[in-house]
Amino acid sequence: MHRSIPTLDVYFCYNFSMKQKNKPSIIMPCLNEAETLETCINKANLFQNLNPIQGEVVIADNGSTDGSRELAAKAGARVVNIHRKGYGSVVMGGIEPAKMKSLLWECRQ
Repeated sequence: MHRSIPTLDVYFCYNFSMKQKNKPSIIMPCLNEAETLETCINKANLFQNLNPIQGEVVIADNGSTDGSRELAAKAGARVVNIHRKGYGSVVMGGIEPAKMKSLLWECRQ
């Protein structure tokens, strides 16, 4: 039986410790992504459930005004507010608070 496994478009992947390789922080940048955010979080969670991965989903929010933060929290993601504007700031701001040592950057562009 063939099962479809959702994939994540990985922009950045780096392992700090081989002991943590199955515990990634999946970090998603966000600025007014209410239309697609819940689907992306659900895909990340499904990917973890179908694989031997027990990590976290972190939404790095750069000032959304469309309810993205609330949708992300409701979907089970951890939301961090990044106050400094710009893509580079949201990248670094999402990496800093990640609990896990392996980082997967999911890019929806």
